[in-house]
Amino acid sequence: MRVVLPLWLLGLIGQSVAHFVLFSPVSLGYDDTRETESPCGSFDATDRSTGVTDWPVEGYPVSILTTHGSVTWEANAALISEGAITWVPLVLPFAQTGVGDVCFTQVPGNPAWVGQAAVVQLIQHAPDGLLYQVR
Repeated sequence: MRVVLPLWLLGLIGQSVAHFVLFSPVSLGYDDTRETESPCGSFDATDRSTGVTDWPVEGYPVSILTTHGSVTWEANAALISEGAITWVPLVLPFAQTGVGDVCFTQVPGNPAWVGQAAVVQLIQHAPDGLLYQVR
């Protein structure tokens, strides 16, 4: 029997340090070799060149491909304003097992921030360290 894999998956398998890919909402940027750089995987949290995502207070779905079999996730947010960015948890850290696609159906927004520009950060506590992506 012959197994046919999608080209994007073959590209991930070929990377020796693949971690996780944020599919929805689309990450501000992705660089697998710099995903360990806090707080945003080497990308600027204030960059809006890839657009913005309206994040309802009641929650937004998050879809990820992970290449680690056992991890803990954090979902945080911060207002984009002048000065230091202060990260606030959106949910309690939670465990996930199994390699492949994972979907968190409702990551809530912060009701105190309605109408303000913010950024959402996902942190994966993986066997090889902390990994970061933002939207």
